[in-house]
Formats: sequence, structure tokens, C-alpha cells
Amino acid sequence: DCINTANFINRIIKFNDNISFIEKDLNDANFPELNNVEVDIIFLLALGSWIKNWKELFTYAVNKTKLIIYETNNDEEAIPQLDLFKRLNCKITLISSQSNDDITNNLGRKTYLIRPFLI
Repeated sequence: DCINTANFINRIIKFNDNISFIEKDLNDANFPELNNVEVDIIFLLALGSWIKNWKELFTYAVNKTKLIIYETNNDEEAIPQLDLFKRLNCKITLISSQSNDDITNNLGRKTYLIRPFLI
């Protein structure tokens, strides 16, 4: 429903014909429909706790785009995830130290700007 709504809103406001949203099982880090598509930004929002193969997904994202918005689920789970981004030579910048708007009251989520392959 979210993908259909995002595409519908984009068609109404006619912001940009080059914007598209896709739905995908993120436990499958194989995205053949994106092989010949340039991806400007990837959002990885509190996914590490729920995706079994988050390492493959995060590595795919690093190889596919120049900009990632990454939100942690909590500090403990973030340690290996941020370490992966570091090992992949990403520049990591904290952009929000807590999520004040989280209706689940998980205010400890941090958001980072990840820039792949910048040394």
C-alpha cells in the first residue's frame, strides 16, 4: 500500500517522472530489476533487526548508490552494522541522535548519512 500510495502521490504532484518506488522482499538481496537503473538514494530505516541477511542487503546498498540514509534500531545492534559500513570504506555522519517522533517510544534510534566509497 505504501508503494502504491507513493507512486500515486508522485503522479498527482508531477514532481519528477524519474522517481519510482519498488516493493521487495528484503531478505532477498538480489534486485535484477535495478541492474541497469541508477539509484540516487537508499533508505535503510531500522531494518537491521528484521532482515536476516542485513549484511548482504547493506553491502548491496553500498555498491548501488552514492547516498544511504541509515537508521539504527538501537545502539547494540548498530555496532556490527556501522562496522560493516566502515569496512566498506564508507564515510559515516551522525545526522540525528534520537528519533523524537517514534510512536513506539523507541527514542534511541539514531540516523546516519552513509557515503559509500569515500576515503
